[in-house]
Amino acid sequence: DKLIEYKKKDANGKEEFVFYHHERLMLIFCFDTLIRTPYELSQVTCDMVRKEKGEVRVYLPENITKTKKPRDFNLIYCGKELLRFIKDKSLDEPIFDWSYANFNRKLQNNAKELFGDKVSHPTAGGKYGTITLYDLRHSGAVHLRKLANQNGNISLDAIRQRGGWTNFKMLDYYTRCIGINGNISKNDLILEENKSRIEKDLVEQKMLLEQTQKELEDFKIREDKRAESEKEMIKNKELAKISCIRCFKLLTKAGGEVSNNYDDYNYMEFLGTEYNYDRHKERGHWFKDLISTSFTFECPHRGCKITYMIDEEELGGVKDEKLKGSK
Repeated sequence: DKLIEYKKKDANGKEEFVFYHHERLMLIFCFDTLIRTPYELSQVTCDMVRKEKGEVRVYLPENITKTKKPRDFNLIYCGKELLRFIKDKSLDEPIFDWSYANFNRKLQNNAKELFGDKVSHPTAGGKYGTITLYDLRHSGAVHLRKLANQNGNISLDAIRQRGGWTNFKMLDYYTRCIGINGNISKNDLILEENKSRIEKDLVEQKMLLEQTQKELEDFKIREDKRAESEKEMIKNKELAKISCIRCFKLLTKAGGEVSNNYDDYNYMEFLGTEYNYDRHKERGHWFKDLISTSFTFECPHRGCKITYMIDEEELGGVKDEKLKGSK
């Protein structure tokens, strides 16, 4: 605004606008439309401007756009003034038809005179004295992005389409100086009604999980009790086979388990020893591992038979013996 409205005193001391009316209109048009200059701007003709439903709109056909895609948008700041400016022009006449190089030099000289030879923004890095019409495209993008950030009714897609960008990469690049980028929280994509439904589903899933965990814990308790009961039944069955009181006491002495103390069986007759093996194949050869030794005794009074077993690990480890053949 300061640059567009910049005035100087003439020889008579009267303040005059530095830029002529048509030049000021072009500056506002570039800022308003985010148009690329000079290529797109130089090809805008009067027939591309129309009034529709109370608004002034501009249609840029695909043959003049950089992306080869047409753009259609309304004018926010210069619509009525543009209609007055082109009223007496022919439809196929370019609206802004003059030397853009000369105008850019005029723009740079006055910007340097007005703002000084300094950097316009630390992030942007450019000086006021190097401004061109193309920079108004960037300024307009920043302006509209600020408005969109404050007003949820302004769509970022509308700004992107207005500037002719195929994605948000360049729009984010231009507006990085105001700390705004295209990041969108995934949480913002969820409608409020969907949020409530999802939260309700999560609560239900949590309750179902807690119920399942409780059922599993109850099942484990029941299984532990069943296993303990079966173990007790097996122990009672073993005791029931014993008819000799002395043998019964021998078993119950070890809490129902068979004693592995050889001296406890000195009143019984030794029947024999049985070796228990585990067979496995390794590197093409079969081996048998001695894993335990069983000793069987018989009571001479009532014929009670008791067998106790000693693991080889208790005697110093398992012994491997190579087997002949493949069985």
